[in-house]
Amino acid sequence: MKISFLRFIVLLAVAMSATFSASAYDFIYENLMYSYMADKSKLAVVGRSERSEPIVNLVIPSTITVSGKALTVAAIYPEAFSNDGYLETAKIPGTVTTIKDYAFKDCAKLKSVTMEEGLESIGSHSFSGCPLLTELKIPNSVATIEPYAFRNCVGLASVSLPNSLTKIERSTFNGCKSLKSVTVGKNVSEIEIGTFRSCTSLETVNLPDTLTAIWDSAFYGCSSLKSIKLPSSLITISDRAFGESALTDIELPD
Repeated sequence: MKISFLRFIVLLAVAMSATFSASAYDFIYENLMYSYMADKSKLAVVGRSERSEPIVNLVIPSTITVSGKALTVAAIYPEAFSNDGYLETAKIPGTVTTIKDYAFKDCAKLKSVTMEEGLESIGSHSFSGCPLLTELKIPNSVATIEPYAFRNCVGLASVSLPNSLTKIERSTFNGCKSLKSVTVGKNVSEIEIGTFRSCTSLETVNLPDTLTAIWDSAFYGCSSLKSIKLPSSLITISDRAFGESALTDIELPD
């Protein structure tokens, strides 16, 4: 009886998976798969059609016309281009307000991403593990960057974070070994656990006067970081925040 029941569960799971795959997108338009969002006037990019040629330079349109009706492309769904071995550049229009989790994770050849003003959130792991990503400008409209978003992007050399952010989440830039300079937006109040951990090339960090907390291991293992000025607003420096760094000059607030 147990074997029969387990077999039933497996078959049910397979059937459900097949159903999900079949309904994961609503239509294909110029080599990309799209799904209708809750607001039927808006679309989300689901990924590249398996029937299309590989895409090297991705340009996501701001609108497309379906059955005579103009629809807005407003999101990139989870894992849409994850593990794509051909993608080198991506241009994302301002109509896209959210990039979901794992959207571009482990794109081995991705070198540059252009994000336009209008983007509001970047999901967890959305660009993690993209080793050749060197060009990155985060729009001022971005209010949320989820944990691990750019983890192990070992080619990133500098990052300027927008003033719209209020927190830098856990391990956002963990393992970005080429990252040399960081400018933190002037409204950030917290740098979370492991945010810049193991950024071994990090030399310059500009912190805002709104910062109140630097949490566990935020700059742990930043072996090139020799000096830092901590703002007067800072209240908490947590465990190992600067552990295994090269700090010789620290300006502490009162």
